[in-house]
Amino acid sequence: RKQAQSGSKAPPTKHAGRVTAVAIHPQGHLAATGGQDCEIKIWDLTTGEPTFVLLGHSSPITALAFHEKTQVLVSGDRTGHMSLWR
Repeated sequence: RKQAQSGSKAPPTKHAGRVTAVAIHPQGHLAATGGQDCEIKIWDLTTGEPTFVLLGHSSPITALAFHEKTQVLVSGDRTGHMSLWR
């Protein structure tokens, strides 16, 4: 397991390329999208606005999952690299 390498509070734009993974937080207020651009974007579903860009993968994102009771996000990429984001 590896913790997130970096993140930005600057509002993200759409993914460059295809979206390859999506996760909705169990409480329904956040969504995460991962793409061919190796970025993860976090969206506030109450406003529809993007809130964060998570950087740290060097291969397209293939898996995303939120922990059931926390704000922790797990991501995986095409090379098998996994990250934990808090």
